Amino acid sequence: MRKSLFCLFLFVTTLPAFSDDKFALDTQIAWNGEVVADAIRAVGLDQNTANSILVDLLARDKFSVSDAVRVCRSYCDQLSQTSQDFCPTVCGNFATNLVTINNERARKSAKNCPNGTYDIGFPLCVSVDIEGTSSTYSAPDMTWKTVFPYGSVSGVAVCSDTTGSPYVSSPDVMQETGGIYCWCKMTHRAVSLWVLNGASVSSSSCAQYCAQNCGDWVQRNPVFRSSVFSSVGK
Repeated sequence: MRKSLFCLFLFVTTLPAFSDDKFALDTQIAWNGEVVADAIRAVGLDQNTANSILVDLLARDKFSVSDAVRVCRSYCDQLSQTSQDFCPTVCGNFATNLVTINNERARKSAKNCPNGTYDIGFPLCVSVDIEGTSSTYSAPDMTWKTVFPYGSVSGVAVCSDTTGSPYVSSPDVMQETGGIYCWCKMTHRAVSLWVLNGASVSSSSCAQYCAQNCGDWVQRNPVFRSSVFSSVGK
């Protein structure tokens, strides 16, 4: 598993926010190994149990926050002489630590990028002026992927009833409601806010073209691409 400082970033603020954002909870992330180690060692488990959890998770190419909690519970529940609330509390703290430590590293990294460039999980800061070379999408899955000379990014799309300003990001959690407003979110290699692509003439048209538009506009439209990249870590 890759363990460099430039593994994927999951940008969310607090664990309770996940209750309305199932995608964040279940998103498969290639975590930075140091982030995982720091997160599990700070929760108060004995060293052997913490190391077992760490080895289990780092043997995986990717895992979600939900996966991390399940693995933590599987080892913690084997401990004797613990209170009923011990393992749920410890493993919940582990999940919170994962997000908090990861966000802090991402913020520090992002500050090092010159103006006009962004840290979106690649070793080098990325200029928004670099256009993508191709894009693909899946309308049924509402997913998209854009390839750049430096690597690929991918994400999800939703058709929501929530409106907004085109090309402007929103900190709100967008959910699929069958609406006409197409919202795009990058989830790999970093996680952006939702950015409004535009409004479709109908809900069926939005469902058919939203994911395609997300990938295509990240590829070709520098203004839209800038809105996506610049919202990472916010």
